Amino acid sequence: MSEKRGGLVIGFTGSRRGPTEDQVESLRKVLDELGNVTAAHHGDAEGADAAFHKVCLERQIPVEIHPPRDEKDRAYCEGAVRVHEARDFRAQGQAIVNACKLLIAMPDGYKEKLRSGTWTTIRYARKIARKILIIWPDGTLKREN
Repeated sequence: MSEKRGGLVIGFTGSRRGPTEDQVESLRKVLDELGNVTAAHHGDAEGADAAFHKVCLERQIPVEIHPPRDEKDRAYCEGAVRVHEARDFRAQGQAIVNACKLLIAMPDGYKEKLRSGTWTTIRYARKIARKILIIWPDGTLKREN
């Protein structure tokens, strides 16, 4: 499902290392510009997911969590309207992408990595032709599709 009640459903992926201040500021601007976001999906990891969750709640955007089966780095964010079943990391990323029309990604660097959940999720979004917005560590944006 990509849209609910006439609004946009977004997904999110980002580094467990956490976002930069520039990434968070750009995220705030992007969410404000998007306007009618009716749901935001993320994986509930420490770092970028937790920061995304906080910014969404500040903007009263309903959040849905797709938790990991491995709870080692889980943030246990509060205030979500729905918590989906726990999945392994690859299936978790795919569920987030499948649920959204736009994937927002905040990687921890400027180059694509092979062993990275963030980049695995981005590659899956590309494969199924989702719109993608990458927010680089310096806060600049790259739009795909």
